[in-house]
Amino acid sequence: MVKKNRGLNIHSLNDLKGKIVATQAGSNSENYVERNDAMRNSFANFITYPTFSYAYKALFEERIDVLIVDEFAGRYEVARHDELELIDITIGDKTEIGIGFRLGNVELRDEVQKAFDEIIADGTAGKISEKWFHANLIK
Repeated sequence: MVKKNRGLNIHSLNDLKGKIVATQAGSNSENYVERNDAMRNSFANFITYPTFSYAYKALFEERIDVLIVDEFAGRYEVARHDELELIDITIGDKTEIGIGFRLGNVELRDEVQKAFDEIIADGTAGKISEKWFHANLIK
């Protein structure tokens, strides 16, 4: 994610060289960058913030050039703030998102799954995704 109209011309992972890059501490993104010395060392600086709220503020204030964020969180912020732009670059491993339930609460789990399956089938989930993320992320 970048702030629009900064002229950073980021279109690929290589374009992050020499940039100030940030993410949330403890995130999958931080773990991936920390495991990849060559990538991390190509950045002008790599900063981690305790929360994405702090990271977004740094991006708005142009203290960082690029914020590495997962697609859901990034699309949500871009939908809320016209001055942000999501760059479609995959950094790190793809991860899955799930819903947690109390161990043994199979009845609730099955009810939620049934409801989710229904809204996927009738297109409601896609419409909700479009509204909040400006893209159909239902896969």
